[in-house]
Amino acid sequence: MKAPDKPHNEEKRLAALSLLNILDTPAEERFDRLTRLACKMLNIPAALVSLVADDRQWFKSSAGFEGVQETPRDISFCGHTILQDGLFIVNDTLKDERFVDNPLVVHAPNIRFYAAFPLYAVTGERLGTFCVVDQQPRDLSSDEIETLEDLARIAERELCASYLATTDAATGLCNRSGFELLADKLMHACARSDVPISAVFFRLTAPINSEDGTLTPDVISLFSQKLAAACREADLVARIDDQHFGCLLNDCPYEQVAHFMRRIEHDVEQLNLEQLDKPIAMQSSWLAYNPFAHHSVGTLVQQGTELLDVA
Repeated sequence: MKAPDKPHNEEKRLAALSLLNILDTPAEERFDRLTRLACKMLNIPAALVSLVADDRQWFKSSAGFEGVQETPRDISFCGHTILQDGLFIVNDTLKDERFVDNPLVVHAPNIRFYAAFPLYAVTGERLGTFCVVDQQPRDLSSDEIETLEDLARIAERELCASYLATTDAATGLCNRSGFELLADKLMHACARSDVPISAVFFRLTAPINSEDGTLTPDVISLFSQKLAAACREADLVARIDDQHFGCLLNDCPYEQVAHFMRRIEHDVEQLNLEQLDKPIAMQSSWLAYNPFAHHSVGTLVQQGTELLDVA
């Protein structure tokens, strides 16, 4: 048996999956309808919507595969599927050295055939698969492959709808809901490992002589790009509301936080000098996360933004 490798963008992939806030949620008809259709249209006993988490694959929908909610990632077929684009198919597992002695093949559910398309986040990461499974070896016709892909794309659109609820459409960053969701998980993980967390917030102010006092889309986009570029992959960055942005920096000593804030100040100065017709102003605040003072992510955000609004 060959355990699947992890994608090169695993941290971003897991972050995109977390934004869905869908793992371990109840069954939903919008996904169950698609897996039932796959079984009927392809005349196959089982179809699944599978999401590949850090150490497991979890089934959002599992027609014909009832009673099993998840399996370890290291024996999953879907873990292999998310390593490539397009169709992943195993016509006969007993003739494939990657799977011939896989526990899912040797024991129940005794998989002999597997076919899947990866499911993508809006930002391009492969989150999981729409797959079909049989206990007999088989082939798929070109029409059947097209049907499987069509159903996968519909399932993908449903996942993206969940993603968009936590994403700021103008910047592609987390919105406040997404920030609070991911920050809560990140803070719990850091607390378990005794890793310090710093929260940095920024407030942009439109030029005094702007027509309506609002920030233009160009300003928001340029600043968002600078902010995202300054953060590490393991950091969390978000557009909190129209004027406020926030970053959660984990395992970042005070000297590095100060350097990060100076870098953003410098970037805004450069934007004003080189790319913006009307200069903008920026205020920043920094808070060390304290679980006794900040009982929730919401209180952390509120305190950080209030410091800016009275500045």
